[in-house]
Amino acid sequence: GLSMGSLQTSIITLTHPEMFNYVGVLSGFVQDMLTGQSSHTTPERLRAYKDRFKVYFRAIGESDPYIDRFFSDDRMLEEYGITGIRRIYDGAHEWRVWRRCFNDFYQLLFR
Repeated sequence: GLSMGSLQTSIITLTHPEMFNYVGVLSGFVQDMLTGQSSHTTPERLRAYKDRFKVYFRAIGESDPYIDRFFSDDRMLEEYGITGIRRIYDGAHEWRVWRRCFNDFYQLLFR
């Protein structure tokens, strides 16, 4: 999921981790900063998420206005031992960052 779609990706994959093997959260979020809804980030769901995926990829631009949210997600995921591939690119919430996100993520999908 890209930008707003990344939040939807996080909600769906945290709610139904058994249905997915690959997750890409691009210029986006795990925690719902828009509504504050947190039923997808309960301790039980986060524990079930750990080591579930072949690829769990998160990326953002270093000048993205939402980078503090990205770091907040880092801390939450780290607390539950959820690891993955994490990238920070030069740029903001923009196409030149997203091209790099897509390029790196898709190479992980089609090995």
